[in-house]
Amino acid sequence: MKLKNKKSLVQGIGINDADYSVKIEKNKKIIWICPFYDRWKQMLRRCYAPELHKKHPCYIGCSVTPEWRYFSKFRLWMESQKWEGMQLDKDLLVKGNKVYGPDTCCFLPQAINTLFKCTKNKKAKKNLPNNVYLEPSGKYCVLIKLSQKKLYRKMFLNFKEAHIHALEKKIEAVEYAIISYPELDVRAVFALNREINEMQEQINIIQNSLPNLFDFSTL
Repeated sequence: MKLKNKKSLVQGIGINDADYSVKIEKNKKIIWICPFYDRWKQMLRRCYAPELHKKHPCYIGCSVTPEWRYFSKFRLWMESQKWEGMQLDKDLLVKGNKVYGPDTCCFLPQAINTLFKCTKNKKAKKNLPNNVYLEPSGKYCVLIKLSQKKLYRKMFLNFKEAHIHALEKKIEAVEYAIISYPELDVRAVFALNREINEMQEQINIIQNSLPNLFDFSTL
């Protein structure tokens, strides 16, 4: 068994200043990797790996705060969080945020992190909101990835009903997560409740609109 502790820059910017081996290799295969190092390395990759940006352009322009470019600093923060079984998120606390740092990041369960990820609508040529797709049949499909293995799908005849249902389903999922994960960062709970309020406001606006105002099929 071979221990490996690579000290060169990670993604050309990260400094692995760990005082222990962050990987264990056997026959040139990694059989163990420090979970703190793995999260740190993946974060740097999202920000500074051009090959990843080709598949995920939403990470273009993202950066890591100078403090977190040192692995030891990131690990110190991560150790203070409830991170097991969670994903590192940079978008919930500060909308539109592009910088990974202790003031902008938190850990979220995958089911919730997935709900707020921006997805491209490849099926529709029109600018539809997330989770609503226009099918070739003219019907609208609500498609929500509630978790890695659970996909919710329902068809509607018009956009207005589909959009309202998509928002209601997301509110339901967020409320369930807040109850199911009492260990969530208090900042994340506050932000999730903010999202619930904003989605409810959207629903109210749509419900009070003219019947066809939000129906792209009539435009």
